[in-house]
Amino acid sequence: MRNLELQVPTKIFSFPGAVGGIGRSCLQGCSRAMLITNTWFQSGTSLRQIQEAAEASGIEILVQPEVTPFSTEELVDKLLEISRISYIEAVIGFGDDAALSVARAVAVLHGSVLSAQELRSDAEIRTAMLPYLEIPTVFSTHYFFRSSVILADRSGRGVRFADIPGFNPRVLIQDPGMLKEVSRKQRLASLLETLLLAVEGYFSKDATFFSDTLLLRGIGLSLDTLPQLLEKPDDLYVLHRGMQAGFFTAFGMAMSSPGWGIGSAQVLARLQKIPSAIVATILLPFVLEYGLKVCPEKVARMGNMLGENIRGLSVVAAADRVVDSIRASLGVEQMPGRLSELGIEERLLNQAASQVMELPFIQSLPTPMGLQELVGQLKTAF
Repeated sequence: MRNLELQVPTKIFSFPGAVGGIGRSCLQGCSRAMLITNTWFQSGTSLRQIQEAAEASGIEILVQPEVTPFSTEELVDKLLEISRISYIEAVIGFGDDAALSVARAVAVLHGSVLSAQELRSDAEIRTAMLPYLEIPTVFSTHYFFRSSVILADRSGRGVRFADIPGFNPRVLIQDPGMLKEVSRKQRLASLLETLLLAVEGYFSKDATFFSDTLLLRGIGLSLDTLPQLLEKPDDLYVLHRGMQAGFFTAFGMAMSSPGWGIGSAQVLARLQKIPSAIVATILLPFVLEYGLKVCPEKVARMGNMLGENIRGLSVVAAADRVVDSIRASLGVEQMPGRLSELGIEERLLNQAASQVMELPFIQSLPTPMGLQELVGQLKTAF
């Protein structure tokens, strides 16, 4: 467990109707902003609500609904050109993690001579970055309160995670109404991805006493919300509760790191052009089994939160009971259970594993993992 270092300058709005607060956010005094989103939101009511809220505050919104599962860093360069000739003063990211990453990259590089291909963790950004506001349509990502972006390279065969020093979202808006246009299946997958993220952050060597507290809360809320989301998928209270799970998880991840499950989900999603959340739902049980082997004491400590009676049990027996309890909670029949069900070919697993091993947070796994071990984990999930 590492020492606690924390700085979270992001202003947060988290309640139904929160998009109405755009005018009170980092966009105060701004006359023109670029909104970057997924193609499927371009004619929806959520986008209109955002535009109306901005226009009521005197802000002109230039909408760029161009992000697809096939988008690469080439789209970032295209949007940078548009933002510069349009005299954009701020950027809004609205959508899934792919849309948010593209929007973040545009905000970071707007005043720079660097291209998207040159945006890496060691890149020196000496020019001012545009104010950035984030409106996610997922429950959580590992970077809500971090400076990260995830971009696919121009070939579409490689994925790059980069942490940008000096960058943070000025505002995070969690509005459960924005999830209404996301399919029920995708909402469910997003909640399970949030659970995976919280579990891996809790397992990580980078975790602190504070992140453990937050991530355990994220795990508990995710598991509590899961049956409610299945029963009442459109209920705003339930959706907001899922966002609360995402908030605690993302806040915890500001002090911890994801693991091989989230890394593999992101890489396979970009390679296969599918949502990362769907991949994450498949990998979640295998990450729990992995935790049972490498950090059973942490898994066992989850027992009290789940209401499991583990008094008198050994650490391993207690951890085993916790994993069984979570497995029972995950009995979601409409979600795929194997990577092969997503059209992923087995030959892709080695390529994906090689890329995952290059991600910086892999060094923070509870115990070291080699390439062949990771390939074995993915083949087990295949």
